[in-house]
Amino acid sequence: MKDFLKKYWWCVIIIVFAPIVINYLLLIPAIGPVVGEDVHWLSFWGSYLAALIPTVGAFMILYIQRRDSLGENEKRRKENEENRNLQINILKYQQEMQWLNEKRDILIDFALSLSKDDLIELSNKIAANQDILSDIRDLRANRVKNDSRVGFMRVSEKTESFKEFNTKRQSAFNSHRDALLDFQEINILFMRTPVAQRVPVLHNRMQQGLIHSGLRDIIFSYPLESVFLQQNPVEISLKLIASLPNLLEDTRKASLAYIKSEEERISKLLEDN
Repeated sequence: MKDFLKKYWWCVIIIVFAPIVINYLLLIPAIGPVVGEDVHWLSFWGSYLAALIPTVGAFMILYIQRRDSLGENEKRRKENEENRNLQINILKYQQEMQWLNEKRDILIDFALSLSKDDLIELSNKIAANQDILSDIRDLRANRVKNDSRVGFMRVSEKTESFKEFNTKRQSAFNSHRDALLDFQEINILFMRTPVAQRVPVLHNRMQQGLIHSGLRDIIFSYPLESVFLQQNPVEISLKLIASLPNLLEDTRKASLAYIKSEEERISKLLEDN
């Protein structure tokens, strides 16, 4: 009621003061001829206002009801839109969390494929005088498979954490690839090449760029290539492993940082509502 009076105070003033004003006007002498007596005019204005006020009142009630109805409809529309957006964001949140769990499993498998344990196992097989080429092929295939799974991950936004992870992932992939290729060279030089032919074979493979930086640095650490070829291949393989960074740990840290940033991004889907 207070809100109504604040908004439509002028109507109340008109209703209250209309009779007083009319009475005052009737007391003023007419400038020109007037048809009818004052009492007749008073009766006319009484009938006129009696008909006008309910009409105006009905119109105002209709107007207020229509305005309130439009307001309610707009309020209901906004509520429906907010609820719809919330439901959409909940579905997005659930879908993104499902994808994030899939990403976590993929990243774990990729990191494990870079473990030094597999390289140590290759060194143990060299110590047992076993050919390791088939093992190297299996490890390469496993690493490529897991790297491909990472490459096909659903990435909603290429954030800075993803870019940083991807940079470290590519670096770790290349380092592990080169290490396996160097193990392959150790196997070829010490397991498959007769002693008398090792020097020319080593020269040839270095000229072809088949020996990578890890094994090349080890070769150059000896005064002569022939001295290098006299070493125990197990010791060479262990030196190669020791020269590698901790690819698994580096990749794991980068993966955790990326996963954490994704969790924060996904949680905002619900916070925005």
